[in-house]
Amino acid sequence: MPAASLGRSSRHQGSRCGEVIDVERDDADDADDAGSLGRAAGSTVGPMDEATAGGTRLTALCADLTRRRVDAIVNAANEYLAHGGGLAGAIVRAGGDVIQDESDRWVVEHGPLSPGVAAVTGAGRLPARRVIHVAGPIYRDGQDNEGLLRTAVEAALDAAAAHACRTVALPAISAGIFGYPLREATRVIAASCTSWAAAHPGSLDEIHLVGFDPATQEAFAAGLAAALGS
Repeated sequence: MPAASLGRSSRHQGSRCGEVIDVERDDADDADDAGSLGRAAGSTVGPMDEATAGGTRLTALCADLTRRRVDAIVNAANEYLAHGGGLAGAIVRAGGDVIQDESDRWVVEHGPLSPGVAAVTGAGRLPARRVIHVAGPIYRDGQDNEGLLRTAVEAALDAAAAHACRTVALPAISAGIFGYPLREATRVIAASCTSWAAAHPGSLDEIHLVGFDPATQEAFAAGLAAALGS
């Protein structure tokens, strides 16, 4: 894997990220918060909040994905793009029914969302410009869970680059009701993002790995460190 740089930073503490980020900010402040982690020089041992691969900065964040001011956010969807609950439901509640309406039209035109395929819709009222929907695997013994999750992540990043996005934010795909163990899922997602960025230099400026709580941020940070061999 091409060389990449890492930096460790201090973390925000709290039982829920919303307790930390649920404040109004102007665009400059919000754009800056993704870079505020990992600025302090530090050890290369242990979890890392920030890495650089292929000219893309990857950052582990504790934040509300629906409030990220990025070009695209990634939705952990089901194959029918029925955004009834979980993160998908939160995205529709924040962005409006137009996201579900566009998703329904996508399924009518293309059929259920297959592994390795991304559906792209508008973002309604969200700060992001687009929502990229991928269906991560339902965790099962005896199937290639890692390969399926890696394929979903790569599809999301390919779609972001194809739609001229420069910044993208991803959640812990499949780690919720799909049953993928958190540490394993975040390791695969972080590794997939790092290898994709290294293989597509300059295609994206920033990839945010967004956890809804500090435990998920920590898991993403550990995943970044593992991906770069720290």
